[in-house]
Amino acid sequence: MQARTAFITTNMSVKEGEAIVVLQTLIWLSNQQVYNVIIELDSKLVVDQIHSNEEDISECGMINQIKDIYHEIFSFYDCSI
Repeated sequence: MQARTAFITTNMSVKEGEAIVVLQTLIWLSNQQVYNVIIELDSKLVVDQIHSNEEDISECGMINQIKDIYHEIFSFYDCSI
């Protein structure tokens, strides 16, 4: 079993914080070559945006980055968000 923790000092919305966590988690899992995972979030809004075809309205395009990584790497494995 592996684990990772991080601490970010800044002011952001809950949605932005959840999106950053998902993005960093997908990057870390990919680097560790761990693909069969379930990622659970507290923010239904972020989960819905990740699975939608709607335009990414997040700052810095984080939702699009999450979608890109998820579809390029994790969609071939048993990974769900």
